[in-house]
Amino acid sequence: MQLDVEAQQWSAWNAFSLFSGGPPRTALDYNADGRLSFFSHVPPAASPNPGALWLKSQMAFDSTEWEWAWTPLAPDSIRQYAVVRDLTPPT
Repeated sequence: MQLDVEAQQWSAWNAFSLFSGGPPRTALDYNADGRLSFFSHVPPAASPNPGALWLKSQMAFDSTEWEWAWTPLAPDSIRQYAVVRDLTPPT
């Protein structure tokens, strides 16, 4: 986590996945409102929740703060996923 942009201060590393069966597949891209969203996919061979897909986004555009909890997009059985940029203009 970046603590201070101007001073380039960062926190220590934090684990965000403790699944067995290999590391999660991850992707990062922008939403239509400009916030970054981070996707985490649990490998189908992992346990628990093989094939689960999760999402975490920035609190606001250009923010150093992120949502506290992961949002489940699919509880299991997702074999592959792709992230594409949403070109919908912000409202």
